Amino acid sequence: MPTSKRLTGIFQSKSFNHKRVIKWLRTKTALMKEYARIVIILNNDGTIASVEVKPDFMWVGDYLTVIGPVIINGEEVPEATRLEIGITRCTPYRQFEWREGRKIKAMKDRWWFPLTQDELLPLLPTIAKELQKAVDQDARGKKRFKYTQYNKSEKGRSFSRAFFSGTTSTCLFEDDLLVYSFLLQDNALRKRVFLQNLSQEIKYRFKGLRHARYSDKQLLAHAGSKIIASKIGKYTKEQIFDIRVMLGGNSNSRNASLFDRVIESFGIKPRESLEAYEKIFLNLKEKHEEKNRNLLLSFPLEIMAQPKRDQKRSTHAQGCLRVEILPSRHVRDDHDNIVERNKKRVHSQLIGSDNEYHGKF
Repeated sequence: MPTSKRLTGIFQSKSFNHKRVIKWLRTKTALMKEYARIVIILNNDGTIASVEVKPDFMWVGDYLTVIGPVIINGEEVPEATRLEIGITRCTPYRQFEWREGRKIKAMKDRWWFPLTQDELLPLLPTIAKELQKAVDQDARGKKRFKYTQYNKSEKGRSFSRAFFSGTTSTCLFEDDLLVYSFLLQDNALRKRVFLQNLSQEIKYRFKGLRHARYSDKQLLAHAGSKIIASKIGKYTKEQIFDIRVMLGGNSNSRNASLFDRVIESFGIKPRESLEAYEKIFLNLKEKHEEKNRNLLLSFPLEIMAQPKRDQKRSTHAQGCLRVEILPSRHVRDDHDNIVERNKKRVHSQLIGSDNEYHGKF
């Protein structure tokens, strides 16, 4: 029996027990339909028939699953697992457990019949919408919001940026269009926030420099140039190019010319060791680059990929991409308003208790 769980092309093998696998496929799909948190049902033409979101405490597996019809060896299977995305710590297509009374039951690894790229593209807006709803619901349920400082190299002043901790989501590397959609949004967020913040800081550091004709000795002695040089080396060649574009881009721009002079004077070399997700993004970019605009518009999520360097995940989420989906802006704004109100309430209570204390003496 093939080791791969993807049911694409493997039915050509005569020694393969098709009926047995079809039976497993139906059984596991029925269980996922009952226990998954978000279930998207497809029609025969690939359009969405229904979206079922189970309320809290009514679902067991924290998954978004897509179920649709397939034809295997001439036999039609009306409901088969086509896609799974794990939410929180759930890993797609893997075993998960739940308790019924005193018994602990488990659903083992599942077979699935993957969606093609043409089938997945129209579903991305709905998938993004349902994932965002789940993330916002989880964020509202937290008593305390945890802030995660991703951009640790940009501390100080107003250039550092703290994010809400989002909800972890997991997808399999083999679902490459979905992986590319996640990483494309991650790349866009890093450009929009981190690189934009750094370009603003560079402009601030260059404020005292009147032109771009300073010598190497002068730039090496300039405090602002030293700070900039210490940060630029942490970025890749593509990211440094994006920063230069944000500074003005053309050669006539004073900031862009000074930026080039700092790189030349300090002998800065771009970071060559890429994170694991950066390598995957560059590999998939060649394959799906023509779909960039459609994917950015149809998959509007704020996503941060979790770094993993070159080491592979050996146990949990093996062979998967793990990302953090951030809550919606209005959820973050609501939380900021609540925090501000709580601060004012605590402050007023402290002032009241202080006045009461001084009134006794």
